[in-house]
Amino acid sequence: MTTSGIGVHASLPPRLELDDAVTKCLRSVLHEAVGNLLEHSRATFCEIELHADPDDIRLTVRNDGAPTGPPPPSTAPGRGTGLAGLRGRVIALGGTLHVTTKDRTFSVTATLPLF
Repeated sequence: MTTSGIGVHASLPPRLELDDAVTKCLRSVLHEAVGNLLEHSRATFCEIELHADPDDIRLTVRNDGAPTGPPPPSTAPGRGTGLAGLRGRVIALGGTLHVTTKDRTFSVTATLPLF
């Protein structure tokens, strides 16, 4: 993202041992959120937070590029099922996916139980 002129701040725990399904799901959420940021927003900053509690893990990707009107049409070919598909994968693992826009900030937060 920095090569696109977008500042990045990441807050990550030093090392986590996660179930393969949880790791794969979180990787998909991160990939989709960053891909959407690059394709659909005019963000100048992105924050990535990964926080683990004893019972669950939460990934939040937020940026300052939330649109004030309808998004411009995409010229890129579709890469997958988008946020709707992610929600299904997160729910299948017993988690939640929240997508919010507030004060020009767009956030995607996935919370998954730790097995």
